Amino acid sequence: MNIVYIYKSMILLAGMERILSDKMNLLAEYYNHDITFITYEQGNAPISFKLSPKIKHYNIDCKFYKRYKCGFIKKNILLYKMKKSFQKELSKLLSFIEPNIIITTIYEYQLLDIIYKSYPKAKFILESHVARETEMTSSHVKTPILHQFAQLWDIYMERYIRKYDCVVTLTKQDKTSWKKHNNVHVIPNMITYPLEIAHTQSKRFISVGRLNHQKGFDILIDIWNLIANKYPDWSLHIYGDGELKNALLEQIAKCKLNNSVFIHPATSNIEEKYQKHEFCVMTSRYEGFGLVLAEAMSYGLPCVSFDCPCGPSEIITNNVDGYLVPIGDNKVFAHRIELLINNVNQRNEMGSLARIHAKRYSGDNIIKKWNELFFNL
Repeated sequence: MNIVYIYKSMILLAGMERILSDKMNLLAEYYNHDITFITYEQGNAPISFKLSPKIKHYNIDCKFYKRYKCGFIKKNILLYKMKKSFQKELSKLLSFIEPNIIITTIYEYQLLDIIYKSYPKAKFILESHVARETEMTSSHVKTPILHQFAQLWDIYMERYIRKYDCVVTLTKQDKTSWKKHNNVHVIPNMITYPLEIAHTQSKRFISVGRLNHQKGFDILIDIWNLIANKYPDWSLHIYGDGELKNALLEQIAKCKLNNSVFIHPATSNIEEKYQKHEFCVMTSRYEGFGLVLAEAMSYGLPCVSFDCPCGPSEIITNNVDGYLVPIGDNKVFAHRIELLINNVNQRNEMGSLARIHAKRYSGDNIIKKWNELFFNL
């Protein structure tokens, strides 16, 4: 089958990029699909994760983000020109490829429409990587008048999404928010499940993600600050890059946690890091899935996470392979961390169950679901 993935770029060392590369590689290598990867904001930057030599990559040079540097009038003129150029180049490329299926994760309604119009012969899948309610523009706008305009924007987006043959969500919880769409499937993110692990005992725990508002590392630092003085030989290690790095470093210094909280750059070898920590924590305000939890569990780490929308409650079995904490309850979260610090037997038991339960997200299990979907469209 001839399948095209359209994604703005693969530059970041982030979860979504890693999942996308793994998925395309498996489809190309083990199912022998013809996979083409189309980007439009990649430029000359290298692909952040290794792709199979069987995968063809094309970049349409159309950097939509540049329009935000312009004033209102110039921005819209530039957007019009870029859209026209993008559709022309994409139509030409898709006519050459002749795909059976086109998959995208793009939520901007104007680009959804362009992708659809560029090759209407194909079947179209929108892959939703963030919970729908947090992706809708109106969910971020509180001013009454502006909220009405944002709702109008969402209506337009819904209209174009309905042209797509299928929507794929990551969680059952998120699926319930796609009531207006008839063909919605749940296929979780997949992980590269390790057949063997080599855990190194330490007094460290880990958190992973982009350093932005969504991931809630500011909350995590506050939580650790509640109990850090009781455990001077323990340390929190955060792996990630992002716009809030300096603010988080200032917060760490203000809380006098420089000796127990460390921020490390994002890494393409996060698997090695999991094996050097005792458990994993996640304080996200919201998620599309919570890939970090599934990955950490596959390396035998129990997890503590806020029960945020969407994902953690479908990955963690509370009090069995980790802990779910009511969102915003920092004191309970701190207490759960203490339980894992103080009880090595509990850590080991929960970690063993976590590793078993995480196997349901292995590449073999998840890629079968995708292959079945392709042939049932």
